[in-house]
Parts: sequence; C-alpha cells; structure tokens
Amino acid sequence: MKNLKIAIFLFFLLPTIAYPITVDQLLHQLQKRYASLEDLKANFYQSTIFQTLGALNRHEVKARGIFYLKRPNMMRWEYERPQKQLIISDGKKIWVYLKEDRQVMVGDAKSVLDKRLLSSFFMNTKEIKEEFDITLKRKDGQIRLTLIPKVTQPNLKSLDIWLKEDNYQIIKVYTADLYGNTTTIVFIKISYNLGLPNSLFHFTPPKGIEIIKMP
Repeated sequence: MKNLKIAIFLFFLLPTIAYPITVDQLLHQLQKRYASLEDLKANFYQSTIFQTLGALNRHEVKARGIFYLKRPNMMRWEYERPQKQLIISDGKKIWVYLKEDRQVMVGDAKSVLDKRLLSSFFMNTKEIKEEFDITLKRKDGQIRLTLIPKVTQPNLKSLDIWLKEDNYQIIKVYTADLYGNTTTIVFIKISYNLGLPNSLFHFTPPKGIEIIKMP
C-alpha cells in the first residue's frame, strides 16, 4: 500500500517536473515545432540602446509594430512608432522605407537575412548550431538560449532568445554588438499559418521618393 501511495504521488508530480534538456534536444524540438510553419504574424515591442562615448552616454529608442514571416525567407516589419517605417523582403531583395524622409533603401536580402537569426529559428535551426556556440538556462517556465558567434562579428557579440518551456514559442530576443549597443524585442499575439499572401512581402516604391542602393 505504501508503494502504491508513492506511485500515485509521483504520477501527479510528473507533469510539473522540469526534466533536463540539452541544446541538441532543444534544437530538435524547435525543428519539430516549426516544421509545419508556413507563416506567422506577431505584434512586437522593441527597445534599442545606443552606447556612445562610454557608459555615461546612453540613448534609448523605443518602437513597436507588427512582424510577418513566411517561408522560405520572406519578412515584413511594420514600425508604427516612433515613426512609420517598413522593412520588407521577398527573400531576394530587401526594402527599407522611411515614409517621413520619403526615402527607400534597396539591397540584396541574403546578407541581411543571414543575420536575422529569428528566421533561422523558425525555419532552419540546423544553421544555428553551425554558426554559434550555444548554452541554455531554464527558469520560471522559460528557456533562455545564449548564442555566441564562432567567428567574431562586429554587429553581433551575443544573442539571447527566450522561449516558453511548454510550447517553445519565442517570446523575446536580445542582441548586443561589440560597441555596446543592444536591442530587445518582445513578441506578443503570435498567430500561425494565416495564409499570408506573397504580395505582403513585395514593395513598390511610391512615385517621387528617393531610391538609395545599399552597399
């Protein structure tokens, strides 16, 4: 009877136990989690801190908007504040449209999208392990991944990604560069497989605006 009581106790305890998980196991679970993902939409809040002339000079810029992602490498960031801005890519080209400045910057998407690691986590986690040394921590129902580039990159010193432990949903991203600048993006209201049209990821410059080619 005593053993039976222990077994019943353990049965109800099992769902709450946080079992150890390795980086490889987590990446495998992420790959499974998002294997059927075709597209997604999320609201985001962004905070960027620019570091200039030492720790005493810090300038924070807050922004918010809507983020869209679609296979294979299409992305769209609609910034609503502090000013209207669009970052759109069809996987081949990328457009950065500054409405108030009446300018659009156009460039090759590949070099930019390779650095936007969020798409890799949703679409191809295998690339992540090849490019980064990865560690993880678990706390308060969340998993925090810390990624350090194997090859030094001035624009990316480290990347931290927070996931919900129960469903591996990405909820926050933090990046830091070698100059002390940091960006934090929090995602809310995430929806999956909405059937987003390809036209959402194309941009036709309005008449009369300045077109600038990215180097």
